[in-house]
Amino acid sequence: MKIINSEDQLIDLSKSSGGQFAISDLESAYKFCEKIASSHYENFPVGSIFIPKKNRKYFYSVYAFSRIADDIADELVDTKGVDRIKILDDYILNIIEIEKFSKHSGNPIFVALFDTIKAKNLPKEPFLNLIHAFKMDAEFAHAKNMDDLVDYCNYSANPVGELVLRIFDMYDEKTAPLSDAICTGLQLINFWQDFSVDLRNQRCFIPKDFLEKFNLEKESLVLQEKNINFKSCISVIFEYTKQIYNKGNSLPRLLKPFRLRMEIAVTYYAGLAMLEKCELMGSELLSKRPKLEKIDYLKILYKALFY
Repeated sequence: MKIINSEDQLIDLSKSSGGQFAISDLESAYKFCEKIASSHYENFPVGSIFIPKKNRKYFYSVYAFSRIADDIADELVDTKGVDRIKILDDYILNIIEIEKFSKHSGNPIFVALFDTIKAKNLPKEPFLNLIHAFKMDAEFAHAKNMDDLVDYCNYSANPVGELVLRIFDMYDEKTAPLSDAICTGLQLINFWQDFSVDLRNQRCFIPKDFLEKFNLEKESLVLQEKNINFKSCISVIFEYTKQIYNKGNSLPRLLKPFRLRMEIAVTYYAGLAMLEKCELMGSELLSKRPKLEKIDYLKILYKALFY
């Protein structure tokens, strides 16, 4: 169950004070971030058991930062004086002025994040890029082509992979492009996985040029009207996604820490499994959201062990 259940709570977590969630010690800050991470369903691992316990808390702080910003962009409604862009700007300011959380009091997310940034020598740029992506979400614009979607992934997904590798001191010129390929692929897979959900929210992530090429209309997709062209369209899109995603398949082999290698391998195979489910569902994606089951995770774990 989510622990953040109202707009007022999200707004409080954008403030440096933390509002009703204010804390006065570092341990409480990390525990709060862990609760956020454990209260959201994710198809892909978030600080799983493969991550050494000494590093797990850093994953929680990064995830909590991203999760709340994402919720601000997606769940707040711009009415009654609520301005999502202004709230996200406040969120950005907390990153820019992260040093003010050195006293370990106030907003638990940024207290934990300050300690994470300091302990792991993380740059601020990946966090700022993530907020830029969330602002793009808040001001959603239908992508003209796949290049637009990939550009969005450069802000929304690739910084996450960078931060994960930096936490393990494994981010370099060899691992960076492979990480970007996997993260961009995962973001695209997430679009196709959430297709029915996004359509209900009047968001279509199939680029305009693809809709035109396959003679599809967003309005018809929202109404779940069956169209043989839809299956042809997503078949091409899935192949495009695979080509990007598989460019990163050698990343785990470059990672020395066994647990990190397993974490990335599991994540990689989970993405492939989800993409396969999307392919099998075809037109059902208009009305249903695929989900990985326990048997899927067992297969994923087996593959990861012999990566």
